[in-house]
Amino acid sequence: MFQVLDELITPLTTHVSQMLSQPASGTDDALTHGESKKGYLNLLGSIMTSKLQGVFLSERTHLCRCRFLRPSDPPVHTRR
Repeated sequence: MFQVLDELITPLTTHVSQMLSQPASGTDDALTHGESKKGYLNLLGSIMTSKLQGVFLSERTHLCRCRFLRPSDPPVHTRR
């Protein structure tokens, strides 16, 4: 299972990120964006629940992490 997920997570993450970065042009697009976000978050939750989180740290996903987690981005802090 890990091998398959390791091969699919980078292209899937790239596709979902590109799709969600496009502005919603109407109600149908807004609904599709919402459902896509929900589905992707469910997938991420399932990966973590299944103890497959190592897929995010594999050599294959290294380039994807570098694109999404750039060291030049300032940290986000929230106050409560």
